[in-house]
Amino acid sequence: MTREEAKKLLAIYRPKIDADDPQFAEALAEVERDPELARWLEEQCATYEALRNRLKEAPVPEDLLKKTLRHRPLIWRKQPWLQLAACLLVLAGVAWFWLSRDGESPRFGNYQRAMANVVSNYRMSLETGDFDRVRAFLANNQAPSDYVLPKSLMQQQLLGCATLSWDGHPVSLICLRHQTGADLWLFVRQRSNLRGAPASAEPVFGAVNQVNTASWQQAESIYLLATRSDPSLLRESLR
Repeated sequence: MTREEAKKLLAIYRPKIDADDPQFAEALAEVERDPELARWLEEQCATYEALRNRLKEAPVPEDLLKKTLRHRPLIWRKQPWLQLAACLLVLAGVAWFWLSRDGESPRFGNYQRAMANVVSNYRMSLETGDFDRVRAFLANNQAPSDYVLPKSLMQQQLLGCATLSWDGHPVSLICLRHQTGADLWLFVRQRSNLRGAPASAEPVFGAVNQVNTASWQQAESIYLLATRSDPSLLRESLR
């Protein structure tokens, strides 16, 4: 990820609120490597916090909506409450611009990189060796639970699961340990409008950020199996 790509993504980053969001993980990792980018993000966060605090402190008149709808253009500049309303409209416009800046669906490659970063920094929401408990937990937390696991994966040791979110879509993470001792991470999400995602059940193998991956589509779900170990484990686990 380049500095400009990181800036484009971090322009909508909210300090503390988005700190654990996997879609920002790669950009935040770049911040740690790039002092200039780190200074830029520090200024962005400071501006965000200052504006947020000012808006929280600003008094909101009880009749704000009525006065806004009445619309008196000749005196709005003299009314503090109308200045606040105008500020809110500007912020809404900026948010809309960034959220719809290219009008295109998210790319599978970006999703793949974000999940590869999760491999290095994640916490299980549920630790268990019971596949039924995992499926029930994910269903209760509105995460994908109608997945189909290959037989070889079902034979590996189950460690637990976690629920994630990427680009507004829930993602299920199932954590396993291969009989060789290597860890395997299986991510499941709906296909939705994910550009460049695998189009069949035939696995597509690759690597990103030193993480080996296999991805495929089945029904309406996209599967991404990842490991930091030998990539041959992925082929073996998908028999």
